[in-house]
Amino acid sequence: MVLSVINKRIILIIMMNFTFAGLLSTPAPTAVLFGVASIVVFAIVGVAVGPDYDGINAPEVKK
Repeated sequence: MVLSVINKRIILIIMMNFTFAGLLSTPAPTAVLFGVASIVVFAIVGVAVGPDYDGINAPEVKK
């Protein structure tokens, strides 16, 4: 029973390493740059919009 749990953890660790290694060794290194750039752009837009985004697309109501 204990050996089975240890084997499962080892397999999980190995598979996670293979997953991250596969992502970083992509034949198109621009894919990594594009992913990082999209996260940066998303963060910039989030800061620009700010936490007060309720009704951002609502039409202006004239009184």
